[in-house]
Parts: sequence; C-alpha cells; structure tokens
Amino acid sequence: MKRVWCVLLVTIALSIVGSSAWAIRITTMAARNHTVVVRNDGTVWSWGGNGNGQLGDGTTTNRSAPVQCNNLTGINDVAAGIFHTIALKSDGTVWTWGCNSDGQLGDGTTKNKLVPLQVPGLNNIISIAAGELHSVALKSDGTVWAWGNNAFGQLGNGTSGSNQLTPVQVSNLSGVVSIDAGAMHTVALKNDGTVWIWGKSYCTNTLGDGTNVSQRSIPVQVISISNIVAIDAGEYYTVALKSDGTVWGWGENTDGQLGDGTSNHRGTPVQASGLTGITSISAGMRHTVALRNDGTVWAWGHDYCGEVGNSNHRQTPAQIQGLTNIVCVVAGYDYTVALKNDGTTWALGYNGFSGLGNGVAGKKAIPEIVQGITDVIAVKAGGDHTVALKNNGAIWAWGDNSVGQYGDGSLVSRSTPAQSNALTDTIAIDAGAYHTVALKSDGTVWAWGYNYSGQLGNGNWVSSKTPVQVTNLQEVTSVSAGGAHNVALKNDGTVWAWGSNTDGQLGDATTNNKCTPLQAQNLTNIDSVAAGARHSVALKHDGTVWAWGGNYSGELGDGTKTRRLTPVQVSGLTNIIAVAAGGAHTIALKNDGTVLAWGKNTDGQLGNGSVLNSSTPMIVPGISGIISIVAGDTYSVALKSDGTVWAWGNNKYGQIGNGTISTREYPTQVSGLSGIVSIDAYNHTVALKNDGTIWAWGENSYGQLGDGYLQNIFTPTTVVGLDPLYQIKTRKNGTRILGLQSAVTAKFDDCIYIESADRTSGIRVAPAPANVYLGDIVEVDGTLITINDEQTILMLSCELVPGSENIIPMGMNNRTLGGGDYLYPENGMGQKGVSGWELVKNSMGAFERVWQKSSGLNNIGLLVRTWGKITEVDPASTPTWFTISDGSPTSVKVSVPTGVTVPNSNGFVSVTGISSSELSGTDLLRLVRVRQQSDIIPY
Repeated sequence: MKRVWCVLLVTIALSIVGSSAWAIRITTMAARNHTVVVRNDGTVWSWGGNGNGQLGDGTTTNRSAPVQCNNLTGINDVAAGIFHTIALKSDGTVWTWGCNSDGQLGDGTTKNKLVPLQVPGLNNIISIAAGELHSVALKSDGTVWAWGNNAFGQLGNGTSGSNQLTPVQVSNLSGVVSIDAGAMHTVALKNDGTVWIWGKSYCTNTLGDGTNVSQRSIPVQVISISNIVAIDAGEYYTVALKSDGTVWGWGENTDGQLGDGTSNHRGTPVQASGLTGITSISAGMRHTVALRNDGTVWAWGHDYCGEVGNSNHRQTPAQIQGLTNIVCVVAGYDYTVALKNDGTTWALGYNGFSGLGNGVAGKKAIPEIVQGITDVIAVKAGGDHTVALKNNGAIWAWGDNSVGQYGDGSLVSRSTPAQSNALTDTIAIDAGAYHTVALKSDGTVWAWGYNYSGQLGNGNWVSSKTPVQVTNLQEVTSVSAGGAHNVALKNDGTVWAWGSNTDGQLGDATTNNKCTPLQAQNLTNIDSVAAGARHSVALKHDGTVWAWGGNYSGELGDGTKTRRLTPVQVSGLTNIIAVAAGGAHTIALKNDGTVLAWGKNTDGQLGNGSVLNSSTPMIVPGISGIISIVAGDTYSVALKSDGTVWAWGNNKYGQIGNGTISTREYPTQVSGLSGIVSIDAYNHTVALKNDGTIWAWGENSYGQLGDGYLQNIFTPTTVVGLDPLYQIKTRKNGTRILGLQSAVTAKFDDCIYIESADRTSGIRVAPAPANVYLGDIVEVDGTLITINDEQTILMLSCELVPGSENIIPMGMNNRTLGGGDYLYPENGMGQKGVSGWELVKNSMGAFERVWQKSSGLNNIGLLVRTWGKITEVDPASTPTWFTISDGSPTSVKVSVPTGVTVPNSNGFVSVTGISSSELSGTDLLRLVRVRQQSDIIPY
C-alpha cells in the first residue's frame, strides 16, 4: 500500500565515513506498521513490527533500528502490506516475505516466509504495490497482475470471494503506468492520465465512479478527473496528484483525510483545499501527506498518534513543522516518514512497532530523526571513554581503556578514535562508568570492561577486555548503561537488569548485586528505559514514568527521598515521550516539546534557576521544541528541533559548551553548533551532526573528546578520524590553495571541475590534468584566479587520492535525473519508469553513463539540481532552451520560461528545476524545467 519513489538529487548524500562502499543513499521507502527502505546499493533495510517475518531478516523479532533483509540485492522498489513485504529486482522479478495467510506472497502456498522468496511466473515487472492482504504488479507491457485476498474483487479478474495463491491478470486493463493498493481496493493510472479502480467500496459509494455499487471485480474509471500524474491508496480512500500540482481524493473521509474541509465520504473526487505546487503524495491508513516543490511537507486527516504533526485531526492541509528541505515523504499506517536533502530520515506518529526507527516507542507529534541510516548512527559518552557505532555494525572507541572499555583485547588508551573490532551486527550501544554494552541485531546483549559489580552480566565477577554475552537474555530491543548496572527492555515490554544493586536499582526488591539479568518487578508495557548512577527509570506506553533505586535527592520523583527496591510511579507525569537518568537527577520530555526535571539540583542540573533539590517533577523554563534529552552526571543536555543544543548544570569541565566553566542554573545554548541529530553526556558531551561528523566538549583527561589532546575543551571540537570522506582540505595563503581534496565531477579537453565546499557548484581547474577521470578524488595545489568571471584554480599539481576509483561523483552524473519520469519506448506502446543515468567504469577506467530502467512512476516532477558547462543554446526556440554537459557523451536539456535570461555558451552553471522528459525522434531527452531566473546560477 505504501511505496514512494525517492531519488536523492545531485547534491544530496548521507554522511560518508571511511570506505566509499558505505556511501548510502535511499532510493525507495515503504511504510505500514513496519518501514522498508532500499539503499542505492540495491540492499533492503527495514524496522518496526516483525511478528510475521515482514522484515525479512529470518526472525520474528520487532526491530527498533534498521536491519538488512537477508540475501536480497539488486532491488529497485519495495512495497509494504500490513504484515508482508514485496520487493522488485532490477531484472524484473518480484520477491516477497512475511505473512501469507491469504496467498499474498504469491508462491502457491499459505505459509509465512521469514526470508525473501521469488514469486514464480512473474517477469518484466516495473512496479509493485501491496494491499492489506493482497499484492499487485505492473508489467512492462502495461498489464496488471494481482494475487492474495479477493473477498471483494480487489484482484480485478472478474471474480470475488476466492483467494488466489499465484498471480492472475486484471481484466480489461492496459496502458497502465502506475498502480497502488488500499486495504481492500486497487487503483491504476493509465498513460492517458485517467484513473481506474476496483475492489471494495467503503460505504457503497466511495470508489469514485459515481455509483452506489458496494464492490467492483473489474476495473471502472474514476469520473471527473484527468491529467493525473500520480496516485496513492489509503485504507479506504484514494488520492491523486494532477499535473497542475493540485491534490484530489475520494472515498472514506471520517477523519478529514480527503482534505476538503469536511468529514463527508466522497463518491467522486474532491480537491484538497488550498494546496498547490505539490510534487508527490502518500496516503496512510487515514491520513495524507504531500511534498511541495519548496521542500515542505503538508498533511491532513487522522492525528490521534501525531502523524499529522498536530495531535488534532485536520480536515484541511497544514504544514508539518520541523520538516524542511524534504525530498521524499511517505505515510505509514499511523505514522509519517520523511527523507531530508542531507540524507537523514525523520519520522513522527505512532511508534508501537518501532516504525519510527528511533528505538523509543510511543506517540510523536514532533519529527524525530531515524537512527541507523547514516554511517555513524550513535555516539555515547561513558565515565572517561566514548564509543561510536557505525551503520555497518562496527564500534569505534577512544578515551580511557584502563579496564578494557574498548573491547578490543587491549588496555591501551587512545585520544583519537579507532575501530575496536569488538562485535559485528551491532545495532545499539551504551557506555557506563567503566564498561560498555552493545545490542546485536539478533536481540542478544554483549558487554565488556569493568565487572566488579557484575555489570557484564555473564555469570561471574571477572572484568573482560573483549565482549562477553549477557546470560539468558534474548529478544532485547534497547539497553541502557548506568554507573555500574544495566537495564534492558525486551520486545514483550518487560524490563531486565543486572550489576550493582546497592540501592535497589535492579528493581527486584533486594539490594544484592546480580551478575546475571533478572526481571524488574511489576513493570509491563514499557516503551523505553534509562539507567542512572544508582537509579533506573522506565517510560510506559501510556506516557507515565516509573522509577526505582537510590532516592537520596528525590531522583525517583515520587515526592519522597526514600529509596525504592521496586518501581514506583513518578508523581503527576503524563504524555511523556522520553526519559533520561543522570548521576542523581532525572529528566523527561513531553510530547509538546517541553522538559521536566527532578532530583539533585546542587549544580543547577534541574535548570529552574535554583540549586534546591526537588522530589517531584518541575518544568525547565526557557526551552521549547525539544526533540531529545540526555542527563550527564551533574548536568543536562537537550536537542531542539532546529538542530541546536542546549545545556545546564555543572560546568566544571566546560561540558555546557558555552566557552566558560561557570555553572549554569538555566538552559544555555552550546556555542557554534547546529545541524545536530543526536547527543549524549557524562562529564563530557558528544553530538552527532547531520553531515556525519562528531563533536565533543568537556572533560578530556583521558582523551575522551577524541581530538588528539588531553586538555578539557569548553566549546565543541571535532572528533578526528571520523570525518566524511569528501572533506575539503584547504589552506589559503593569499590566492594559494594547498591540498584542496574533492571529487572530479566534469572533465573537458582544457579543464576539469571539482566540487566546491558547499557541494552545490564547481570550481574550475586548468589546465586539464592527465589520467584523471570522472569520479576520481584528486588533491589539487594551485593559485586561485578569475578567468572570464569564473573562479579557476591555476593548477600547479594534481594527485589522485588512493582508492578514489570507487567513488561516484556528486555532479549531474549520479542517477539523479529520472526517478519517476516517463520513458517512451521506440514502438510508442506503453510507458516505463526510469531511475536515470548511472555511472559505470569501462575497460579503460573512464566512467560512462548507462541508462537504468526501473519502476516508480508516482513522483513525476522531482526537484533536481544539475550543473555543468553550457554546450548549446537555441534562443529562437519557444520556450528557450540550452544543454549542459559534464564532458560525458550525453547532455541534459534545460528549458527556461519567457523572461528568464539564458547564460552565455561555454559558461559553467548550476541549475535547479523540475525534472521531466520529452520525445525527440526516437530519443528521450532528459529535461530540467527552470521556473525563475534564480534557478540558474553562473559560476
């Protein structure tokens, strides 16, 4: 049901760290009660509900962070049913896994599958869709095939009531270019811009054909709409995008999901109010989201879970705050997922199956970043050491290693990061005072470091320099490390703990340390956990908070200072979406973006302007729009939706990050830091930026800041050795540029172009160096001059950086033009989706562009940026057009409206516009339609 084609454009990449093999770009997303994405390397990753094996990782374990689907490569597209998943390979075959109760996997059986299997008898498929219990595929000849549940004729073969365990052809339908499926209906878009529908009508008049028929087993045309370029089916309704950028819908409208200002069901299409400039649409169970050409997201309909970003139903479209520069958006069952132009993924709505991918269940009305899609996905601060987790499951560590906190078998400390080789397939990490814990993709927990209190959980009290498995603990979804104890959350909502128990922080009604996990008493339906120095905290699914252990300063929040050996409810807290535990204080984040704190306050860590302890929660004044919180030993840190970081409390080591060592009793912004997506704290603070860099400040006695020194730092500094690959290394001496390292994105006889620092344009290098090709990484030494108003490096030397032959440049070459545009075959029959040009190296080592055909016609008119040299201008044409080239055999045509000035021939330009296509003889020309003068920038 939910499948949106997402092409990351010329300037868009996720953070690249280390090997270029991990240059990740998401090309497709699908969502229901689980989320599935396809990376640009053709692998499939997913998270969320997995009770029927719909994640395809060979298990039925729910996942709160992305896991790779087993043995599946070369994938172009995915679709998510309610409990099953479909994938389309580049060879035109279809693969399915998950629930098969009604034959929706198409393999001739009704047996569930935990790993992908090919659907027999299907080939030349270019698009797929998933309903609740049925599946649909579009062939390259324009015919549609379906299988699975057919109770209401949703397979479209003229019958109803009888399920089909293998694909059957939909009757009387040809020339189809796009398909989608709702819960019990199916919809198709034809190449003439008309829409056809079949299956169940929600209330006898909502199929859009203007009749009162309760179901259709053969396709009928939706009346009163034309010039449709995209369609999407919700549970019992359908939305369509017209070529003029307006959105239309019909069917069920109980929650205002049609966006026409009413809750009246509609048997014929109605227009969503006040919405123009839309480039893509997606329909959830009862809410709709749309992406505008300015990168904003608009939503309407059901919002009980925050999926519309408002916590109230909307009968007309409204902008989701906190989402900008979005390039793709998809509506899940009751949540929304968006892909930003910096490569990060954000989500909001219901997280009962961890569909938001952030490891924290509950309802989220504020967009949160999805962990596990960028290269560095987590960074954690321990007592005197720091650990980082990459998305390939590798762990990196730095700082104190005196008791084996790195897990690499040594006791050698480092002031810069190095890979620990501790584990593989790790999906989450945390750091205690002198130990580290990790959660693997199979749901097991591993630990290493100090073990005097049993915090390694392996049944003994012996410290370990290498990872040991925590005994008798499986199906874990998250883990938190305290001072000398750990707390883990299982997928059944129960809490387990081990290690130090001197104050009852394990919650088992005793004060005896435990070297193996035991269940905390009287806790169920838990969504997240946090471990402090001597207390533990749990967030329940109903938004209440429970705590146990040490309570000398009121850190349990129950109005007393009496330690508790079993969990007690924190007084007066509701609608909480996150909790964090510090040395002797606790903080909580509400769904409205405000923060509350309680417990010890001698250093101002409660942020309320005083130094008085509080045994009940108090609001932290002066901050709002918070999306993440962490508690250090004696201070607190919060991340705002705008990417800024705020801190308060003890500042002895500069851990507040404002350039001083003065204690702050109220929130203070961390200096010079923006674009942050993740934070953690102990006596030093670490932050992960959206460009993949890690920043740290505060105590540095053991090198835990990772900057190569041992001095405390009072403002954020970059952790060295984990920088993105495309780091501009430039030192200027007047006009002299030394060691400018970047990718070659255009090559001509007289010059090359390399990326500028902002990665939106190019810098000319002349003369053209020998033996350098598109995609190579080079280091240039020269003098910066201006030639014909163009910034140029007069080259003195140009050296190839080793290993750069695997890099694909970020210019117009990288599969960016297309992504849902039409491809007209030479015979003129039907249309196919395309994913654009892809660079491949020939036998001579040079890049050549190969046209890659694929599916994904739902998002025609994507916003793209392309740049290169103007090679041809035709000022007499209407509209005026010109072509640009990067030196490879194929050019890109640029169409400009009347009144827009075309730059001179041979000039180098950056162009932003809407991707399209046009026919020229038998050749398809890639086209960018410019909207205004500011969309053409000369360089």
